[in-house]
Amino acid sequence: MPRDSIGELEHLILLTILNLRDGASAPRVREVLALEADRRVTRGALYRSLDRLGEKGLIEWSVVEPSAERGGHAKRFYRVSPVGMEVLRSRRAALERLWAGASGAFEG
Repeated sequence: MPRDSIGELEHLILLTILNLRDGASAPRVREVLALEADRRVTRGALYRSLDRLGEKGLIEWSVVEPSAERGGHAKRFYRVSPVGMEVLRSRRAALERLWAGASGAFEG
């Protein structure tokens, strides 16, 4: 599958990570998707999508060391990779072209 072949959920996740900047942990991404995109995503679906985005080279992450308050678990913070940014730019341009062509359908 080409790297730029992403589905709607992956597209929304990339945009959410981009918007969250340095605070893009999986729980925060899930919360923002629910609030801003009205998209309820299970933890499993989110982590599978994050794994796919990582495999495609569209996201990168850093790991914060485990802490006592996290029960000894490490935490990942995600960021959109340069390749991911190119995919988002390409997707945005395509959507803008399509919306421009459809704008007359909303008048009247």
